[in-house]
Amino acid sequence: MRFPAWIGSLVLVVASSAHADAKSITAINAVTGDASWVDSPEAWRAPETIRVQTHLAWIEARLRQATTANLSRAQRVQRARLLDVLAKYREAGVFPQHRAGAVTSTHTRRPRFIDDRGRACAVAHLIEVSGNSALAHFINASHEYDYVLDMHEPELDAWATAHGFSAIELAMIQPTYDNGGSVEDPRDREREHEMQTRVLRSQLRDSARFGVQPTTLTQCFGARRGTWSVRIDIEMPRGRSRNPTVIAVISTPIPEVKACIERNVAAEFQRRSRNHVALATIHERVSTQVTMPIPVATPARPRTPPPSKGKR
Repeated sequence: MRFPAWIGSLVLVVASSAHADAKSITAINAVTGDASWVDSPEAWRAPETIRVQTHLAWIEARLRQATTANLSRAQRVQRARLLDVLAKYREAGVFPQHRAGAVTSTHTRRPRFIDDRGRACAVAHLIEVSGNSALAHFINASHEYDYVLDMHEPELDAWATAHGFSAIELAMIQPTYDNGGSVEDPRDREREHEMQTRVLRSQLRDSARFGVQPTTLTQCFGARRGTWSVRIDIEMPRGRSRNPTVIAVISTPIPEVKACIERNVAAEFQRRSRNHVALATIHERVSTQVTMPIPVATPARPRTPPPSKGKR
């Protein structure tokens, strides 16, 4: 069985440390689904530990390939260091487990932030290793069985930003763990569709923003001089597609610049994603004003102290 979708299932979880009314999910990750198995159909027969390790290796590789041009040097350093930590965590193969009989048979897979033996999930482990164990346990107290995108904790968002990750990237890392059971809650489909739309909308918006970045505009405007307003409309039609409709609107139409921007935005979206299933047409718009050539800040030259005068 093949799962070509970049975006998998997400189920909203209502949880506490005493009881979790989680709903059914069968995928290894709430955002990427089972895409890590797309080229390994026989892997479904593998033990649980290997399934989790395969997902973590797959998402780690993609996070290393992702552009970090919008991050500061400090964020890039932290991100690279924690991706190395993620690799060692994966190789160790010590993952949280669900307590036997803790939930009903309707639950098949769900996350667990830190289990009762102190085994942390991948996201919790990254937070702990970064020197924020108190934050990891604070999150676990309220969100032990929750999905990252349902936590809505400002402290977690701040930690992610400081360490060069987005909330969606943390959600892509977070595995679910086998809990037994096979009964599907019919409400899960609606919740899955809602999260597919949220992630797809975010990736469309980020791709449009890429089109108005200075490096992209410099490439497309070339040696032209002047000031223009630029608007990018990007739309994903209902159904499965890797080719959104991209329209660049420039205050003074320049066909070759328009085509260059549209081509770059479409390529950026394809780089960020695989096939999507849009349940309704989604439209995003990004606007900017550009003055060419784009000013480049010249770093201040260090002052050279005057030579000291020797004693006569």
